Amino acid sequence: MYGAKFPLAYGKMAMITTSCGEEEARRCDLRFLDEAKGKILVCDGIVDGESVTEVGAVGLIGFVDLDDPKVSDDPIVSNIPMSGLKHDDYQTLLSYINSTEHNL
Repeated sequence: MYGAKFPLAYGKMAMITTSCGEEEARRCDLRFLDEAKGKILVCDGIVDGESVTEVGAVGLIGFVDLDDPKVSDDPIVSNIPMSGLKHDDYQTLLSYINSTEHNL
């Protein structure tokens, strides 16, 4: 994987069915994802790494609200590369994804 480039797949854009609600899609409810294989999944939250590999994703970027008392800033060990972004950084990433044709 060294030097390899992988496209981003925002959960809302990677859903397979319209029966999935927008919030479920943005949070990457894995029951509805199809377009994640070989991509870095971008989610409005952090999803379990093992579940992400089941849909074929190679990495995960998620929004982490460190102001939420239920959220810990402890490190997470995962079987895939994962990163959590604060609100402003995550919004910048979403802006990039929404401005790019080839994000999926």
